[in-house]
Amino acid sequence: MGELNNYFRSEEYSQETAYLYSYAERAVLNMGFDYFIFRMIIPTYLSSTGGAVLTNIPPEIMKPYEDKNQVEDNPIIRHCRTSLLPIIWGAESCPKLKDLIQKETGSYAWSQALHDHTCVSSLITVIRAHNTISDQDIVEKGGSVMLLCSKLHTYFMDAYLSDSDRYNRLLKITAREREILNYYGQGKTASEIGMVLSISSRTVNFHLNSIYTKLGVSNSKESLVLAVKFGLI
Repeated sequence: MGELNNYFRSEEYSQETAYLYSYAERAVLNMGFDYFIFRMIIPTYLSSTGGAVLTNIPPEIMKPYEDKNQVEDNPIIRHCRTSLLPIIWGAESCPKLKDLIQKETGSYAWSQALHDHTCVSSLITVIRAHNTISDQDIVEKGGSVMLLCSKLHTYFMDAYLSDSDRYNRLLKITAREREILNYYGQGKTASEIGMVLSISSRTVNFHLNSIYTKLGVSNSKESLVLAVKFGLI
């Protein structure tokens, strides 16, 4: 099986992760690539784990590359932390991967980033060992690569945000945010909540977005489920 950092080697996810690895490898091969590296980058203020790496690159090549300083200094990762634009690159951009790539000139790897509302970002890199990657590849396969990155990101976000993580995040919700959640649980709209609290519906939505970010969810329904589960409302 591919390389996976220790944080995601728990028994709870090992079987699912094995399936996901096989799915990702098949998808990449079907798109005409040989290798992939999926990396989730989690800000340190959210977790000390730093993230996750899933790849089918041989460990003897990948492990030296995973040195923390090399990851932080990697121009590809720096690019993808601040941009959603795809970037095509060759062996000269990452010398550690030269053993995978048959030639030292040309473009053989393509990286694509994904960013979500919780400030967690993911990066998928697909690599060809023999043939170059062109702009036409991005046009034809861009949607498939982004979809794969999104599926991996969603899975690892779910693994990362365990119940204890979510509970700790619930504790960061302010009294006003809890009040708004409670009214939402009663079926009130943003406009109705604003009238009760003497604030604008825009302010209500601002608080809701703050709640979503703190909990790592995308809508009020998901936040209500967590709030009820842990007795917050």
